[in-house]
Amino acid sequence: MPWMKILPNLALLFFTPDLFKNKNRFMVMYLFYLIFLKLILI
Repeated sequence: MPWMKILPNLALLFFTPDLFKNKNRFMVMYLFYLIFLKLILI
């Protein structure tokens, strides 16, 4: 499945130090992650 390839990339995005400096970007990624999970579960 294509999302299996995307998942490691998402993990890298989540754990970059820049995200912790920029909270707005973190919130956007978090919302995207929730939507992403919903798409997988449906």
